Amino acid sequence: MAHLLGRERRIVRRVRIGAKPVTVGSGDKCTVWAAGAPTVAFRFRMENNKIYCDDLATQRSDRVKPGYQKATGKVTVTVCTGGTADIV
Repeated sequence: MAHLLGRERRIVRRVRIGAKPVTVGSGDKCTVWAAGAPTVAFRFRMENNKIYCDDLATQRSDRVKPGYQKATGKVTVTVCTGGTADIV
C-alpha cells in the first residue's frame, strides 16, 4: 500500500494509491482537489509495486519513492508508503 499526503492551508488528506490512479488538479473528478492547478496536473499510480508520477503538462512519467513531493496550485503532495510498495 502507498498513500499520498496533500497539504493545502494546513489541511492534510491521505489517499491510497491502488488499482485506480490518484489524480491531482482543479477538476471536479480529481481525487485530490488543488485550487489554482490545471484541471488534472498529475497523477500517481502503482504498477508492479512501484509508484509512478505522471506529469500531464510535460507528458513525463517518473518512478518516485517515499518522501517525493510535487506541488501544483496551492497543494503540495508527499508520497508515503504503508509497507508494500518497493522503496528501492
